[in-house]
Amino acid sequence: MTLRHDNRTAVISRAPDKAAARILLVDDDPKFRSLGAAKLSGDGHDVVEVASGEDAWKKIQTQSYSLVIFDLKLPHIDGFTLIERIRDNASTRHLPIIVLTSDTDPRAINKAYSVGATSYLTKPVNWDLLGHQVRSTLKASHTEEELRTAREVAEGADRMKDNLIKVMGHELRTPLHQIIGFAEVVQQKLDAHAQDPNMHEFVDSIADAGHQLLSTLGDMMMLSRLLSGNVAMEEERYTPEKLIERTLVRLPNEISRREISVHFDDTGIDEARVQCDSRLVTYAIANLVSNAVKFSPEDTDVTVTAMREPDGAASFVVRDHGVGMDQTAIDSYLKPFAQAENPLIRSSEGAGLGLAISKAIAELHGGHLTIQSSQEAGTTASINFPNSRVTQRTTHQLVG
Repeated sequence: MTLRHDNRTAVISRAPDKAAARILLVDDDPKFRSLGAAKLSGDGHDVVEVASGEDAWKKIQTQSYSLVIFDLKLPHIDGFTLIERIRDNASTRHLPIIVLTSDTDPRAINKAYSVGATSYLTKPVNWDLLGHQVRSTLKASHTEEELRTAREVAEGADRMKDNLIKVMGHELRTPLHQIIGFAEVVQQKLDAHAQDPNMHEFVDSIADAGHQLLSTLGDMMMLSRLLSGNVAMEEERYTPEKLIERTLVRLPNEISRREISVHFDDTGIDEARVQCDSRLVTYAIANLVSNAVKFSPEDTDVTVTAMREPDGAASFVVRDHGVGMDQTAIDSYLKPFAQAENPLIRSSEGAGLGLAISKAIAELHGGHLTIQSSQEAGTTASINFPNSRVTQRTTHQLVG
């Protein structure tokens, strides 16, 4: 409060109250409404009075309020019904409600809270307590509103990101396929005695770059869907043999050009079937194989083994003889867009999405990804599926 003087008189003016709000006060007792309105107005609030639940509902539907205070025993529409209507309406769902009533029956109190009351005070009213209750309720409501707004902004940004990635995928895939297609045609047509002996290498580089960019784009779109939960699972029972066959198709062309052998072994689980989305699972296994080949020295091998665990779970295990990693590097690789090496000097290409994608796919199936590694001793990465997803093959089952 400030005191201002002029030549004629002293004028007392009240500083704006940040907690001031528009409050709807509902009670069929006119004296009580008058006392309540006087108290709330004295605290700086704008108060609207009505006498019935029906009139209150009409006001709430047509005007905006920061808080509603009413009795449970109201004419035409009782307090319980009024609470339910407020909570069922999208525009008033979060409107704070203080019940102010003479009903001290615990059953009535429990019912009021269960249908959506924010707070509950009994008559005769302690007006100072009511003032404190109004201020704390309004403060909590403002905080909740800020949190909802922040969440909506975050969700909007997430939707924008997903839409951006979808647009990128649509706009980039067509020209990439054209680049790759024309490069492969040139590779096939190029004469070995071309005037420039480096021409084959140049065309190979164009094709490799196109495949790499297309693969990275696909990984970005896949990770975006996994993180947003926007993945429709298409599950069937598959033999490990079939899953490994489909993994082979997904392996990038660069693997065939390196002097590294990839061996598959499913003898330890050949009588089982795994309930899964084969498209996602083979994507995950292919990522592990691709990583193993990428970081393995020439003239070594990578093995992929399907096995049954002692508890009945199924695992696909990828082992390499590369340089290995310490735990800090493993933790880094499991995060999207992370590289174990300094990104300015790393020796391998890629956006660092492979392990993060494989981990998300394993968890989507109720399983997990584990990595065991030591420097200079190689890495073992395992995708594990719980025993609830593993069944024994029977003579009546078709091999998927």
